Amino acid sequence: MRHAHVKAVLPKLRRHAFILAGDRALADESVLQCLKACREQPDRVRPESVNIDLFRLFYDVAAPHSAPPPTQRPAGPGGRCNATIDRLLALPMGHRQVLALAAVEGFSVAQCADVLGMPPSRVGALLAQARQSFAAVHQTS
Repeated sequence: MRHAHVKAVLPKLRRHAFILAGDRALADESVLQCLKACREQPDRVRPESVNIDLFRLFYDVAAPHSAPPPTQRPAGPGGRCNATIDRLLALPMGHRQVLALAAVEGFSVAQCADVLGMPPSRVGALLAQARQSFAAVHQTS
């Protein structure tokens, strides 16, 4: 595994960790745990599949399994972005995971299933539920 391959994925992984944790410090700690595991187990992240492998490693060793309830952030230049993050944080963790992997990171259902270690049919069902939940949260906010 080359460090340049991992380095190229870090912004995506950091964004993903923030979507799950809802807190930059917790997200960064999760990413650091993942990088430590990557250094200790370099064979788990291959250059030809660094995106999938690094996200899978993240979920295996470092992904937050719960997050604090959303808090209102002050309106400002990132107001719309903050509202979207708050809507994501209002979702159950499983919904948040699949929606973030598919809609934000651009992974296919099969890739999400690979990352999360579950059957594609389960991921597809979770993704459909997540999209409905996200739309419902949008209507009430």
